[in-house]
Parts: sequence; structure tokens; C-alpha cells
Amino acid sequence: FNDEVSSKFFEKYLESLDNLRLYFLQSDIEEFEGYRFHLDDLTKNGDTTPAREIFSRFRQRLDQQYDYAISLLETEKFEFTRDDRYGFNRKDLPRPKDMDEAKRLWRERLHFEYLQEKLNKETPENIVRIIKRRYNRILRLINDYDASDLLQIYLTSLARVYDPHSD
Repeated sequence: FNDEVSSKFFEKYLESLDNLRLYFLQSDIEEFEGYRFHLDDLTKNGDTTPAREIFSRFRQRLDQQYDYAISLLETEKFEFTRDDRYGFNRKDLPRPKDMDEAKRLWRERLHFEYLQEKLNKETPENIVRIIKRRYNRILRLINDYDASDLLQIYLTSLARVYDPHSD
């Protein structure tokens, strides 16, 4: 468990929380960059402060995304008349550089989800209900995490540095 493993651990933990690179902004990552080569030392000493700080920011961004999506569902008319594209798999793409870019990505994702339901022949009212329920469920799930859940995610990220199939 050294600095090289610590750097991979840092990346795995971020990936475990935000694998599609939708929530953390580049500035968030820069702020936490100081932990990259110190997670090994901190973890060896039982200090899981980085796990809590990073998770707290993740929850903050998730709350922001939730509020934004709900407001769009209530105010926006979803029309699909342009030749828009949405890259569903963002694993290799950069994180949003700022909140404006994050909102653009969140909006694109919401339009994608809306279109999926529309293709399932749902009514507009039903689509809004389905998506709101989905977002509520995700937010409730994340907000119900306690310290042991957080520690499990954190240490699983470390285990996966050594073996991608370990939990």
C-alpha cells in the first residue's frame, strides 16, 4: 500500500460514486487532489476523513442535480425536433468543468430519460411521474447511507485496486 496504490484508490473511489462523470466538477476533483498520494498513509492510520468529505460533496452535487431535474420536469416542454445527441457512456470523458456544464449534461440526460419513456408509449404526465419517482428513489437511497455503508464503499474501492472483482 504505497503512493501508486493510493492514486489508484483515489480514482476508484471517485469512480464508485460517480462512474458516469456527471456529478463531480473538475474543481471538486482539484480540491480533493491533495488526498491522491496520501490515502495510503491516512487509511493505515484509520483516518477516513477523505471518504466522508468526498462523499459529502457527491451528495451535495446529487442534491443540486435533483433540484435542477425536478424544476425542468415542472417547467420545460420536452420536444424532440432537433438532431440532438446524448453520449450515455461518459466513463472516459472529462468531468464537467463548472456548474453550467454540469447542468447542460444533467439536462441532456433528463431529455434522454424522457425520450426513453416516450418511446415506451407513456403519456407526458406518466413520464414526469416515473422520472420524479426514479430521482426520489436515488436521492433517498444515497441519503440513507450511514457511516458503515460509506466505509464499505471506500474500502471496496481499495480492494478493487488489487483485484477488480473483490468486495
